[in-house]
Amino acid sequence: MASNTKKATPAAVDDTQAVETTGTAENAAQAIDSAPKTAAPKPAKCGFCIYLGPSIRAEIQNATIISTTRDKALKDNKELISKFPLVADLIVPGDEIVTARSNVGTPGNILYIKYMQLAGQLNQN
Repeated sequence: MASNTKKATPAAVDDTQAVETTGTAENAAQAIDSAPKTAAPKPAKCGFCIYLGPSIRAEIQNATIISTTRDKALKDNKELISKFPLVADLIVPGDEIVTARSNVGTPGNILYIKYMQLAGQLNQN
């Protein structure tokens, strides 16, 4: 009895994206120079932002969602930011929440450093 089913074949591999793993430092430098450059981040389109810094009693809590753009949130919280300037760096546009939350928890990352600096300032008061 003959079967009319087709066998699945592996997907074609795109050779244009292959990376050479051997070669000279000159080849590596040329590969870096020819890599596509990333554009500057675009302004947030989602219309909200989140505070990812430590909680500040009677002021702002960690993970507070602010239902406005980052620019407006910074203007609305200018009194708090004048007392604690690092708060401005820890108000993140909604478009960047996923990576920012990861960065806040990653030692050595700039958001992690700013979080720890602000936490240290709060513990001194």
